[in-house]
Amino acid sequence: MENLNKELYSNQLFHEWANKEHLFSPEEYLLTKYLKDTTKRVVEAGTGGGRIIFFAENMGFTNLEAFDFVPQFIAHAKLLATRKHSCVRFTV
Repeated sequence: MENLNKELYSNQLFHEWANKEHLFSPEEYLLTKYLKDTTKRVVEAGTGGGRIIFFAENMGFTNLEAFDFVPQFIAHAKLLATRKHSCVRFTV
């Protein structure tokens, strides 16, 4: 079965989502309200360019993992992680 979302995000929407840096206000609200214990592990599904998991890292979390089914997103997120000296582990 063909995964149309994977194709869509690999092509048309890749640059738009891979390069987003800021959170939408509801995302920021939820993260700051519910992610309190920075000793816990944070896993993000569908990370795209990693903006949400990088935000969690900036909140003080260090046990961070993120994955996406679009390999180009993960390659881009790993590049950003290197530039940011991030400890996030990205996988496809």
